[in-house]
Amino acid sequence: MRVLVADGHARVRERLVALVAEIPGVHAVLEADSEARAIAHIVERCPEIIVLDLRIAESGTLALVARLRRDWPSATVVALTSEPSRGLRRACAELGVDHVFDKSKDLPSLQEVIEGAAESLLR
Repeated sequence: MRVLVADGHARVRERLVALVAEIPGVHAVLEADSEARAIAHIVERCPEIIVLDLRIAESGTLALVARLRRDWPSATVVALTSEPSRGLRRACAELGVDHVFDKSKDLPSLQEVIEGAAESLLR
């Protein structure tokens, strides 16, 4: 399984990549530090899971999420934010984001989501 980690903060991205790389069934962890690089990876490598820091969106958070859902509907989209307001969660859900996690405290939940997806692909 391929997972894209897109986050503009190098330390956070490195931590996420290390977490994801340890999950059995994950064969490739792609990294992006910008929206443009994330889209390039998605086009080139078609990751099954896209882990996206919502602040990375140069085109606007909701516009990027809408594009991901429209152009890559089979990918699991996981949004990460340091400000998980109800309004943001609701807007992401309406656009089809599969999960929204607070990056300061929900990393175990992120890991569980990826582990579950990897297990289902191995069956």
